[in-house]
Amino acid sequence: MTRKKPYHKMTAAELADATKEFEKDTPLDENELLSPELKAKWERARRARPGRPRVGKGARAVLVTIERGLLARADAFAAAKGMSRSELIARGLVAVTGARPGRSAPAAKRRNGSVLPNGPAVKAGRRDR
Repeated sequence: MTRKKPYHKMTAAELADATKEFEKDTPLDENELLSPELKAKWERARRARPGRPRVGKGARAVLVTIERGLLARADAFAAAKGMSRSELIARGLVAVTGARPGRSAPAAKRRNGSVLPNGPAVKAGRRDR
């Protein structure tokens, strides 16, 4: 069994011989055209922007300071639950504020009128849970 020489070690003649199959025109047969469903899927994929899909109003990178031990526990918890650090923090913020991604805070007020756990209703000692 002979091993094929890597392309980067071939001479120009060897490389031309090894790659001649790729120079052929491939005829497009009528049977090879995309179905309407596949054509629509192709168009969506072609127009799509690469990268992470937009959630709500989009994402913004922020720098926060977190105690190292707490960060290690958070990372371990996120890994055990199969989520990223960002997802864990986002879920925590949703749980604390009652806001949902893409909604403004006033639309997500709690029944007692506070938006954050240290809001006016909580400071006055009227924390409902």
